[in-house]
Amino acid sequence: MKIQIKDIKCGDVFYAVKIDGEFPLFNKFIALSHPTAKQVKVKKYKNGYSTTIQSRWYILFNDYQSAKNYWIENYLNTEITKTMEHVVYLQDQVTKLNSQDDLE
Repeated sequence: MKIQIKDIKCGDVFYAVKIDGEFPLFNKFIALSHPTAKQVKVKKYKNGYSTTIQSRWYILFNDYQSAKNYWIENYLNTEITKTMEHVVYLQDQVTKLNSQDDLE
């Protein structure tokens, strides 16, 4: 289920999804502090890396299933569609070049 930063308490484990920007992210975090209105200091669950996440960049979830479904639907499926469209474009380019004797 989606949650807001204000719903998080120090020590809570939650999931964060970031699909905008250069580096998409799907991660599990532990809150290291009580949140402010728009951010919370966290530690990555597995490696202990500490950072601060802001509500404007992340969509937060309190369960893995909801976070996973959001990541698949809003990032992975979109990337698959873009990749498939790019493959079709490249195949068309190969066909076009193979049908020519010289560059036009």
